[in-house]
Amino acid sequence: MAKATKTAKRKKAGKATRKSKAKAKAKTKAKAKVKAKAKAKTKAKPKAKAAKKTKAKAKPKPKPAPAEAPPEAVPSLPEPVAEISRDEIVLTPDGYQRIQQELHELMTVQRPQIMAQLREARQAVQSAEEADTSEYENAKMEQARIEGRIQELRSILLRSRVLEPDQIPTTHVGLGSKVRVKNTQTGAILEFTIVGPVEADPELNKISNESPVGRALMGRKARSEVKVDTPGGSVTFRILKISK
Repeated sequence: MAKATKTAKRKKAGKATRKSKAKAKAKTKAKAKVKAKAKAKTKAKPKAKAAKKTKAKAKPKPKPAPAEAPPEAVPSLPEPVAEISRDEIVLTPDGYQRIQQELHELMTVQRPQIMAQLREARQAVQSAEEADTSEYENAKMEQARIEGRIQELRSILLRSRVLEPDQIPTTHVGLGSKVRVKNTQTGAILEFTIVGPVEADPELNKISNESPVGRALMGRKARSEVKVDTPGGSVTFRILKISK
């Protein structure tokens, strides 16, 4: 009985020893796994940082610029009937009145007349099988001339500045001055009115201040002589009188 008891005790002690050894091995394995995971994390961190740095250094590729749309075609504009400067236009009171009268005549008389002629010529062309269209074409050209002149005169009046009577000089030649001169070679007496290019009309003895004679006379005083180079030769004038 005593031997059996001792044997049983030895078996129990052996089992306990084996269990404790198994537990120790399990703990050792668990610790090894934890260490392995820690090492793996430590190795992974530098790689992740390096990857982040690489991404930060890499510059984003610029987006390609959108293709420019082709420019739209600009419709061609009709050429102006007469080229007019945008500068201020100085007019004498008489010149301003004459332009107003011409504009009134064009708008109230000539425009209605040409429109009536156009209607008649158009009807004649439509009613005849082999009609002569020359009358209709001539009427259209005349209408274009009238409308162009109306536009030109309106532009002149809008940009005009009318000289006041006290702005016309008499002590020297200027815009609006009436000048009596004598041709020293022939003795002929002439009288001019100095005006701007818009008012110039040689038939009415209105000469432009930009013409050869006008440029030579501008600023000169009475009893002075001026030499003018003309296509026909050199001419000398003596200023006799300046008035307005």
